[in-house]
Amino acid sequence: MTTSLLLMLLGAEFTPVETIDGVEVSQRAVAGSAYVELRFRMEAPGDAEAACTRVWGTGALEKAEPHVVFRKVLEQTADTRLTLEQIAPPLISRRDFVLLRERHRLPGGGAASTSIR
Repeated sequence: MTTSLLLMLLGAEFTPVETIDGVEVSQRAVAGSAYVELRFRMEAPGDAEAACTRVWGTGALEKAEPHVVFRKVLEQTADTRLTLEQIAPPLISRRDFVLLRERHRLPGGGAASTSIR
């Protein structure tokens, strides 16, 4: 019972969906929502901090994001950023969504990750 209560409090575990070009796509249910939370993970050689910094970005729109037409930073700290974004992909109507980006660093360096929810 303790294990199931702990799992309920922590949320559902991620389930692998597929791997595309070395990027593992996983999903998990979101309580009270018809949508799932997606997680994209990959391993890359080199400096973890440099890769994390590149994924983190500046918060501004970049030319490398051609389908993102609007981004407003709602809240930002050193390691979290909450943004309101609008995308305009081909063949479907524009979509608004909110992204929470978080940076995680292990003590002592050597490993870092960025999550986007």
